[in-house]
Amino acid sequence: MNPVWNGKELITYGDIIEAMDSCKTKEQAQEFMAMMRKCGDHADENIGYMTGYFSSDRAKQMREWFGVKHPIFGDTDPTPEEAFKKGAEMGRKAKSQ
Repeated sequence: MNPVWNGKELITYGDIIEAMDSCKTKEQAQEFMAMMRKCGDHADENIGYMTGYFSSDRAKQMREWFGVKHPIFGDTDPTPEEAFKKGAEMGRKAKSQ
């Protein structure tokens, strides 16, 4: 069963990202995370990853409000070059395994 936030069933990543953005207070974000954690073991990693789709300022606020970290970049906001470099590094590592 998919989670429901503010009356909307969250089916796609886009739905989840919209729901995250609808949280206007830390309390709302914490309620959202409590719901998501009940839905799966990887909620923190998934929501942390999705903060990467927001501006640096909003992503930082969301990481704090939701109590998550990006699974690759933690609490940092990499430049596009840093993100590309890390992705290439991870790709090389995966290919060699």
